[in-house]
Amino acid sequence: MGDDLTQKELLEKLENLNHEITEYFDLNVEKAKKRFKLVRYGTKLVVVDRIAEKKVAIDNWRQKLRTNYGIAESRFRKIWEALQNNMELDLCAVRDSLGNLRIFQVQKLGVLLENVSLSRNEIKAIDQNFNEFKSKTLQELNVSEESYRDYMNWLRSLCGDWSDVFEQLPKIEWNSCKYQWVGNAYRLSVIPRNINNYAVYCKFYARLGVCTNSNCRFVHDPRTISICKDFLTTGRCNYGDNCRLTHGTGNEYVLPDCPEFAAGDCKFESGAEQSSHDKHTHCQYIHTKARSYGYPICRQFAHIGFCYRGLACPFPHAMECPDASYTSRCFLAHCKYAHSGQNRACLALTKIPLENYLLPPLRKKDPRTTSTTAPAWYGLRPAGVQIQTGVSVLKSDEIFKNGSEDPSHMRLTLESSEDDADGHTSSSNTSETSQYSSDDSDDMNADFIKL
Repeated sequence: MGDDLTQKELLEKLENLNHEITEYFDLNVEKAKKRFKLVRYGTKLVVVDRIAEKKVAIDNWRQKLRTNYGIAESRFRKIWEALQNNMELDLCAVRDSLGNLRIFQVQKLGVLLENVSLSRNEIKAIDQNFNEFKSKTLQELNVSEESYRDYMNWLRSLCGDWSDVFEQLPKIEWNSCKYQWVGNAYRLSVIPRNINNYAVYCKFYARLGVCTNSNCRFVHDPRTISICKDFLTTGRCNYGDNCRLTHGTGNEYVLPDCPEFAAGDCKFESGAEQSSHDKHTHCQYIHTKARSYGYPICRQFAHIGFCYRGLACPFPHAMECPDASYTSRCFLAHCKYAHSGQNRACLALTKIPLENYLLPPLRKKDPRTTSTTAPAWYGLRPAGVQIQTGVSVLKSDEIFKNGSEDPSHMRLTLESSEDDADGHTSSSNTSETSQYSSDDSDDMNADFIKL
């Protein structure tokens, strides 16, 4: 019999039927007004079910999708490069209007969303040609089969459910902005002028305390230099005064959270965010109720030791791998953390609301751009404060000598460089927040310089 169904298909049909029956009996006047609409066809009025209409559109879109091995293999190369070179960037789940899902890196403060997930069709194409994929692609990228499998397990955990991971529509709306698919990413259709109100920090300067790129266009602020872990935990550092990392009291942007406070067991009522130098009355770690401990570790804090969101960040600040909760082994070549079976479970990215990423409201007037007293944990650039760009080896302790304000007391309120004000562009090997090319050749340019 040609219409025989497998057990799985039959169960899916029964589940859908049960869902429709439940919806029918739960229907009331208000729900009916939202679900159904009247459509005029000539002289006739027809009642249209919006849910059924959308389901038909989804089915038609997915049936028309055609993905071959070449497309899937090229996609994986771009994904792998993005993840390895920019592991500190936030990851978020993005759905199009049909419900198709992908995982993206948030680059350039949300101007660019770089895809880092393979769709079900792309995975199928790779599996069907896995011998070629293994012997050529993985070998050229110096990636073991084990690392590839770890990436796949990680992706499944991030998505929470594979059912909606499909190729997406060419245009979406996200963060109140319209995006268009180019290469392997969604780009803002029109770049808002207020993007220059927000600073982008040099990840090398923050992580290492030094940047050797004389053409670096990103912000070099000593308050962003990551804390020296040895000095923080033991009070000593083998490098002494030669250490380029922060040896002072730190601040909300570079100090990790207090694990005892998260568990409700810290003996101190106040944390280091109170800017006290007295270790007998204040905890040396951060106390904040803004963290959501069901969320993954903040990627920015974990991989560069600095997060521009500071106390407002909902992602826990800890010196742990953010991906340890999603896979037992890390596939990131430059990850410095060990994974163990003791890592806590975290929410899938599909369950984390967009507003919790605290992205700049690119299409709305931000009150922080007009208020002199508002907090600036976006890295806001109010007028009147100069910043440093280019090569810098100056330590944070040296910046604040001779009675200058303690960096732990200060908000990251920064000013555009003179070149920014004049509209100058960056050199060819760097990216600037005022420059966003729509060429395919720029697809892999990330928020920061690549490793």
